[in-house]
Amino acid sequence: MSQNRRIIFLGNFEEGVLSLSRLIREGYNVPICLGDKRGDVLKEYCEIHNLHYADGKIVKGHDFLEVLNVYKPDLLVSNNFLYLLPEHVLKNYKAINLHSSLLPDYKGRYPVMQCILEGKQKTGYTIHYMSSEMDCGNILLQKEISLSGQETSVDIMRTMIFYQPSDIIKATELALKGFEGRPMMNSGHSIDVEQYRELRIGIDTVEECTRKLRAFVKPYALPYINLDRQKFFVNEGICSTNIDNKGDAVTLRLKNGYLNLLKISIHGEIWFSAVNFINEMGIELPEHGK
Repeated sequence: MSQNRRIIFLGNFEEGVLSLSRLIREGYNVPICLGDKRGDVLKEYCEIHNLHYADGKIVKGHDFLEVLNVYKPDLLVSNNFLYLLPEHVLKNYKAINLHSSLLPDYKGRYPVMQCILEGKQKTGYTIHYMSSEMDCGNILLQKEISLSGQETSVDIMRTMIFYQPSDIIKATELALKGFEGRPMMNSGHSIDVEQYRELRIGIDTVEECTRKLRAFVKPYALPYINLDRQKFFVNEGICSTNIDNKGDAVTLRLKNGYLNLLKISIHGEIWFSAVNFINEMGIELPEHGK
């Protein structure tokens, strides 16, 4: 099936690179790859392996259709690509996309975080035909993953990445054989992740706080949060090697218990690291500025 089949790949980050690598290993011809502004992992991979790379913003213009007419791909394959493909492209070329949720639930950005924040017992990913609407289109296949309730977003993504390359191949073969897939039966359910970035002192339960910390953790040793006007916000980009530990444990009073935090200093700013979660007596956090 893969012999002489031409694929244009769209993606980013490790999951994108692993899917691209598997497509090439299976014998697909990938004349060009499109990445985006969020990172250079795919670009670096293409440079090392002498693959043609282009900025994914090209899909926004009419020139992209000319590019497609030059390469004449049998299929466009997307994994973690930032941009939607315009309708005039999808009318002329088939495209499939991997989305990190069991669609139709949790469309859009941060699907893994959404799942954790709502305390779901399972998640997974969906490979579907792309349409002009975000994360819509007929479903080719889905992979379901059970959750224990202790995973961070990083844990879940690592599990997904393990299975994704082989399923990208399966979905690619199905699409090239003309399999139509099954339609999404409803609009699904999503939440606004930005509304959950705040740890609400005295309002959130311990369970709600732990979900937030597990959802927003980055691939470092611990999640870090910052005190700003009596509110704690999860920080997205602090590397553990930059931490200067100044000591002092702080305990937050929550709705049904307490949350222990370790006070640290990062480049002169006060941050807090989640040490453990407790449901016993603790001390209240002083009001900011007092």
